[in-house]
Amino acid sequence: MILGIDLGTTNTSAGVIKNGKPVFVKTGYTKNDFLLPSVVALTEKKGFIVGEKAKDLHALRPESVIKSVKSLMGTGRDVILKNPKTGAKEMFTPVEISSKILSEIRTLAEKQFKTRIQKVVISVPAYFNDKARKDTIQAGELAGLDVVRIINEPTAAALSYGVQNRKLKNNYIMVYDLGGGTFDISVIEINGDVIEVVASDGDRNLGGDNFDHALFTYLFRSLENNKKADLKSINTMAAILNESEETKNKLSFAAKHKTSIPKFKFEETVYREDFEKMIGTMLIKTLNHCKSVLAKSMLKYKDVDKILLVGGSSRIPVVKEMLEKTFGIEVSQEIDPDLAVVAGAAIQAAIIEGQKVDSVLLDVAPHSLGISCVMEKNGKKIPNYCSKLIKKNTPIPCTVEEIFSTLKDGQDSVRIAVYQGESDFEEENTLIKELKFDGLKTKKAGEVEILVSFSYGLDGTINIRAQEEGTHNKTTLKVDLLNKKQPRSKEVLLH
Repeated sequence: MILGIDLGTTNTSAGVIKNGKPVFVKTGYTKNDFLLPSVVALTEKKGFIVGEKAKDLHALRPESVIKSVKSLMGTGRDVILKNPKTGAKEMFTPVEISSKILSEIRTLAEKQFKTRIQKVVISVPAYFNDKARKDTIQAGELAGLDVVRIINEPTAAALSYGVQNRKLKNNYIMVYDLGGGTFDISVIEINGDVIEVVASDGDRNLGGDNFDHALFTYLFRSLENNKKADLKSINTMAAILNESEETKNKLSFAAKHKTSIPKFKFEETVYREDFEKMIGTMLIKTLNHCKSVLAKSMLKYKDVDKILLVGGSSRIPVVKEMLEKTFGIEVSQEIDPDLAVVAGAAIQAAIIEGQKVDSVLLDVAPHSLGISCVMEKNGKKIPNYCSKLIKKNTPIPCTVEEIFSTLKDGQDSVRIAVYQGESDFEEENTLIKELKFDGLKTKKAGEVEILVSFSYGLDGTINIRAQEEGTHNKTTLKVDLLNKKQPRSKEVLLH
């Protein structure tokens, strides 16, 4: 059995496909039976605990609890937690904390399905970079799991949607994924059983957490005006933040909500329309990303046939109203926003297992990939220029070729290095791997031409082939973007 996992910023969920239908892992919580809060706490007696109990501890001992650790993946920043037993501060990596969440969801799945689970498919935001994706895989390995595939969250949501709508032809679906910590927007083309991600955009620092902090600021000022609490207390801060999150969730279904912090005898009614004003600027930012992804797709607003809402924060009523007003079509809510991604991850897991699933998934490259070279512009040479062979949002699998030439007389070798990123200059991108191509014929500068080809596979591997034109001299390199052990060199290339 291969388990599909949505390792979310706010909540984590998991599921498998049985008899053609998704079956989700139950958490045992009454608030939401299929969502495990992505919260980890360091306790005195039990060590690490995960989920609802850890979340409940946040207001009491916030210095021993970490929320939204997903936002730290790939950043190199550590997590500092206070050990309640010793009082000492201990440092952990986001990978270590995330592994605790994955271990917990795995335990729940094994209990429910009564089988040992080793292999998993994990979803990530489309704009997770190479480091963040490798951190996700490492977290799985630390939890004793074999991560057989990483799948982009909007892609997973589109896959779950496509399976339920097999008769669609030449339809363009916009996946609006507003989660706890990230926002992703993708345009998907569905043509029968084929689902193609045309383009993606988004913001990894925009989501429900930002909405919580907007409410936090509002409630903090109210407490400050009423002088009801010691605002310097970390416990007060945590209590306000927890109440802010609760208020946001309630206002997704009600026109108003009475916030309450009993410890300080504080109560205040927050109205939905006031909350909408607080987050208005952030919602406009999501519309700007919608406009951007349409431009990348060479589509207009009228070309979008359906909009699929994904992520818990997309439940906020003003989101639906805003999108319907902008696009002039009804927004689809036929799939639970909290479970659309995990359903897609489970479907992808089923495909890998060999189950019969009536959809084919075509993904896109989340970041541009290329090699460094010297570009000639207006008669001047610009060194360390990054030539993008595979541009961001290129459908994969794909193969791209480009011809490069030597720079110096008598040059008999070149260095070819693979970079990931959107900048035109190598120092602003991430060096993935490099190789040295020897044995070139010694001729004058520019007379030796080298054909470089990139073949990008769905499994995250890139096969690079370099061949000297007119000869049998060639070399190859395989780059596994999901291999955390990938070596990284600081040497310059193609000089």
